[in-house]
Amino acid sequence: MPTDTTQTVARLEAASKRYGAVQALDGLDLHVSGGAAGSADALAIEGEVKPGFVFPRSGAMFFPSDTPMQAMDFTRKQTLKLWMRGDGTTYNVVLFTADQHIPLMQPFTAGPVWQKVTIPFQAFSGTEMAQLKGIAFCAGPNPGKFRFEIDQVVIR
Repeated sequence: MPTDTTQTVARLEAASKRYGAVQALDGLDLHVSGGAAGSADALAIEGEVKPGFVFPRSGAMFFPSDTPMQAMDFTRKQTLKLWMRGDGTTYNVVLFTADQHIPLMQPFTAGPVWQKVTIPFQAFSGTEMAQLKGIAFCAGPNPGKFRFEIDQVVIR
């Protein structure tokens, strides 16, 4: 199930307005020209992780359902594939499932050139893909500003 950048931005903007999650999106264009492998554009994820929270994270989240945090069955899906680039910092892909109190994370390093990454869902130890609520691409827990880009996100 490919995720079109325009669709992802629209979902992020809708969620931010409904839930106040990312208020900075108002009037902000998250598209970046010159995506990976010849695509027209990509999704820029930037912000700042601020100290003072139990689990300090900041980033963008994809909700598979039209209703944020509504669980969907992804048991037939095996992998998350995407292209990424950034500032060389280590970030996390975070899975939110109905059976987990603490989200499951897999680190990735977004270097300065586009790289294709495949993350098998089995790498997220103990996840129950029958109740997937969301997938986030996050910076944290270290405080500070960040920026990375993702493109051609596919769940197979």
